[in-house]
Amino acid sequence: MTTNPNCPVVVVPCSAAKLSTTAPVPAADLYVGSFHRLCRRAAHAIAGGTGAVLVLSAAHGFVTLDEPLAPLHRAW
Repeated sequence: MTTNPNCPVVVVPCSAAKLSTTAPVPAADLYVGSFHRLCRRAAHAIAGGTGAVLVLSAAHGFVTLDEPLAPLHRAW
């Protein structure tokens, strides 16, 4: 991913609620929590058409919305 230094990069949190799948899906589809979705809506408004929105994943670090991720199943 390349970004223009004059365009915003907005970071949103991941979500504990995830799509019920074992196959990798884009990060945009994996995180389904309501707070995550609200943050993404605000991030897209801030970034506009030229900025970038990244997810800060607890398991994967910074990821783009189109990056394929598989949910990690943890035994708490």
